[in-house]
Amino acid sequence: MQSSQHASLSEEGFPDERMEKLDMTLGVEIECLLVQDPQVEALPDDSPIAKVTHGRNIIFEALTQPMQAKCSACGSLHTFFLPLNPIFDPGLHHSNSRRYEKWSVITDATPERALRTTLDDRDFNHTHEISCDEETTAIFTVLNAYFNMPHGQRSNSYRLIVNEQCGLHVHVGNGRKSFPFRTIKNVVTMYTANEEQIDGLHAVSRVGGRTLISGKFLGVTPSWKHSYNKPWSAHSVDLEHAVRNGKAKIWGPSFPPAGQQYPNVLFDERPELKRPALSNDLPSQLELIYEAENLAHLKHLPENEYLHITVKLENLASYEPHGYDQNNSDHLRGKNLTVEFRQHVGTLEPGEVLSWIDVLLHLLQFAHKHTEEQVRALCLDIWTSPNHDTPRLLKLLGLKESSSTFEHYQPATGDSGSTPSWAELYL
Repeated sequence: MQSSQHASLSEEGFPDERMEKLDMTLGVEIECLLVQDPQVEALPDDSPIAKVTHGRNIIFEALTQPMQAKCSACGSLHTFFLPLNPIFDPGLHHSNSRRYEKWSVITDATPERALRTTLDDRDFNHTHEISCDEETTAIFTVLNAYFNMPHGQRSNSYRLIVNEQCGLHVHVGNGRKSFPFRTIKNVVTMYTANEEQIDGLHAVSRVGGRTLISGKFLGVTPSWKHSYNKPWSAHSVDLEHAVRNGKAKIWGPSFPPAGQQYPNVLFDERPELKRPALSNDLPSQLELIYEAENLAHLKHLPENEYLHITVKLENLASYEPHGYDQNNSDHLRGKNLTVEFRQHVGTLEPGEVLSWIDVLLHLLQFAHKHTEEQVRALCLDIWTSPNHDTPRLLKLLGLKESSSTFEHYQPATGDSGSTPSWAELYL
């Protein structure tokens, strides 16, 4: 998926890394709940661990069924089997450096973009390939048919559901190179400046952090600890509290002490950074992002609550133009070289998944094509513009009004009259 160039922004004078086309990779984590009726089918064991294991095995069973998809080369509908990792002990699974090449029935599943599936029974020289869109759709089709449709193989005893605690996590990578640092800064800048517009694409349960209590009791208020989906803007409240009180914003054996964390580490050399660190407005937030000197600095801003943030950078490593060795696990320390977007609510509808992925891929392409200065200036204009809304953001990223993604988010664009907003559909 490629985003079109935004007409008002020039691409002259880009560094070489910015002229290089991204080698986009994609991973998807689908979180859902399997509900069992014990009156129809009794659990083999009543222990909590056995229940979880049994549910995982039933999902695995469903995903071993034959699936149907269109070949991305010849267009013919064909049967294929999903590439699945065997069920491992979690420790063994995470030690497998190639686990992301197949789907896994745990909390993480990663597809390849053009999966080679089966030989064409009419042409033995042609092997069908399917796109990520087709593969993802096939998975949801099988799961819904297996558990939720009348006469499904397991529909008498089970239902597959999602609730507010379930999420859809999307990982986007750049092959084995990771992303240029400037690209990542632009992604965070765009996501922070367009927080309200992006919130309009999500369920109300995934719009969090706006009502957090600020002040000296911030660290102990339940509203902060139990806000699952805190945006980057909310983390700036905690940063201000930490800087104002001379405390570490992040803690733990793998993090430096307060004076060595960004932005504190630069205060002696650049005292002017104290002003944005003690402010909560968007220009100050963008300034701290812009002035970060390396990936570690950027990771310090949202503290160590990586499971409670909309855009997670923890899995990224520094940009490597020649690509990291697949086996260089000591240097990467298990990082999968992806940006993880964690805001979307759990869903069993493939259209919702594919539309959100499309927005994110356009966002990454946009961030990669433009300089930090261009994106920062654009976002400062957004901050002062009363007319910037969700449809303008989608168009800015290069999405066409005629695209299936734009049409999917039509209720959020404000162009649909009395149609309820996208968030209201999930109340």
